[in-house]
Amino acid sequence: MAAHARVDLVGTHDKSDRIRSAQITNDRFYFNSVPAGEYLMVATIQLPGRNGESVEYYYPGVTRRDRAVQIRVSGKTSAESFDFVSTDAYPLVPVPFIVDSPDRNHPINDVVLTQKRGGMIITQYRSLTGLPETVFGVRGDPLGIGIMGYEKDERTSQGRCSDKIWTTPVPGMKQIHISLNSRLRPTEWGYCVE
Repeated sequence: MAAHARVDLVGTHDKSDRIRSAQITNDRFYFNSVPAGEYLMVATIQLPGRNGESVEYYYPGVTRRDRAVQIRVSGKTSAESFDFVSTDAYPLVPVPFIVDSPDRNHPINDVVLTQKRGGMIITQYRSLTGLPETVFGVRGDPLGIGIMGYEKDERTSQGRCSDKIWTTPVPGMKQIHISLNSRLRPTEWGYCVE
């Protein structure tokens, strides 16, 4: 989820007094050199496929600033951990899937493409068949997932393509299995030609 989120500390009285998280690893955000004071922690979550739309959640997991828990930083404060409460109200939902290769003994490089209805591409990245994957979709928004497998180079003129799978992200989704077709199909610029 870190790819879709930013976590900041904001002043309790002045929202423009903002300290951005410095490092992000394994969905954990870190702050360095925070001046003493009282802050609210806010996660800004970008909604993929929604033209830059975002929502804010305040620690411990509320949308209203007046319900946020204040965090006091003193000159003696050392490393502390704060976990946002997991809630089914978050707009992003993990969509777990795995791409099955026609030959399970030989994994295939692939390109994962997600899109919304109308064809707008949301994400595109390289992967390998047989590995568990997770993409994030906006709760209730239809999400299309398509895969193009290739032997050596994704710019090849032929690849093993999946049928496009359409799903509607909801909390607690089971893993989706997506199969690459065993026959080669024409491709252009790393995409399967419909």
